[in-house]
Amino acid sequence: MKITLRPYQQSAIQSTVDAILQNCRQMIIRAPTGAGKTIIAARIIYGAEAKKTRVLFLAHRTELITQCSQKLDDLGVFHGIVKPGFSPQMTARVHVASVATLVNRQFPAPDIIIIDEAHHARAASYEKIVARYPNAILLGLTATPARTDGKGLGKLFKRIINVTNYTDLITEGYLVPFRIFEPTKIDFSGVKTVAGDFNKKQAAERMAKSKIHGDILEQWQDKARNRSTILFAASVADSRRYLEEFRTVGVVAEHVDGTTPDDERKAIFDGFRAGRIQLLCNVGVATEGTDLPIASCIILANPTRSLVLHHQMVGRGLRPCNGKEDCIILDHVGNHSRLGWIDDEIEWTLDCNKSARNLTREGPKATPIRTCPKCYMSLRGGSPKCERCGHEFVKQSRELEQVAGELREAVRTPKSYKTEKDPLTFFVEKLIHGEKVGYRPGWA
Repeated sequence: MKITLRPYQQSAIQSTVDAILQNCRQMIIRAPTGAGKTIIAARIIYGAEAKKTRVLFLAHRTELITQCSQKLDDLGVFHGIVKPGFSPQMTARVHVASVATLVNRQFPAPDIIIIDEAHHARAASYEKIVARYPNAILLGLTATPARTDGKGLGKLFKRIINVTNYTDLITEGYLVPFRIFEPTKIDFSGVKTVAGDFNKKQAAERMAKSKIHGDILEQWQDKARNRSTILFAASVADSRRYLEEFRTVGVVAEHVDGTTPDDERKAIFDGFRAGRIQLLCNVGVATEGTDLPIASCIILANPTRSLVLHHQMVGRGLRPCNGKEDCIILDHVGNHSRLGWIDDEIEWTLDCNKSARNLTREGPKATPIRTCPKCYMSLRGGSPKCERCGHEFVKQSRELEQVAGELREAVRTPKSYKTEKDPLTFFVEKLIHGEKVGYRPGWA
């Protein structure tokens, strides 16, 4: 076999097998972008096919289908591809299928259904396919097990298998460290929310009225001019405008969006991977199924309230590559201020009526963030000195005025929780969680 599993990938496969043996038949494997979820899936498929089990792998993008097919080829797994332009392989027990194709096609019942980028699984096309095969084991793969609005996927899945996290992957060298710059803040108050995210038209209009457009090229030239860069824009018009701005200073840049033909998109991605193209401007394309490890700078010009989209965009720049030491994130739209850093601890939930929570920002050990006034790099933990430009933060002295008054004892209102579990079980779970993440003993 051409695939060597990492320890956490082996653990993920064993956890999946254990869950099935415990009679759990609907689960999600959650692992960060770049952790190798396709490799985990391919190895599960390899083992299932060896036992003559029928497997159906579902994906919604050509890149995802191609990636899975290549991994199965590496493992020597004979499989068919269900997609326009491919001949059916009805003797194969394993099929990699396009959701858009399979939703309108009759197909032999699989024993296992694997859904890539499973945060899309609540879409009608996915649910229609899954409903046809009620006896199949359902396995989802995603870095962000939630809908765009942050709500859970409990209608389809019963368990989340947490594989690893960004902190461990960066520490162990599987992903690169990152630096965040937030040069400007934009006011998005009043912009309507649609399906848990900003209204795209209103957000683009707000961006157009902001001086931030003039900063994007300038900040990139100052901080990342020699880096391969992916730019996420709020609209096609914005993306094309950035494209021309960068081209005017000699940067080799291209644009892709949802209407870009497959062959043209592939040629652009291949050129970017080879280093012939330095800047890739895109709208909603390079967020999923896009393996571009050469990228060492991410420009965020697409404001979002979606934790899912935020992680998908930033995660594109963290894959390792020869000569790549870190990733610079130029966040021109304040996504990190709204949603947190990608390695924050997130409490994902399957509850359809609840949203994922950033425990790093909300918990008792919340991490403070400060921005360097000189180079605009974001720093953690009340850093006394900017690690990039050396600016020292000077504590400002204040003269205090004494006024008449009386001190009273402060009463802290206890936080309340709603749970269907009995209180003792719930409390013990919180004790275990608090000890695991290092909260103070009294937190639970």
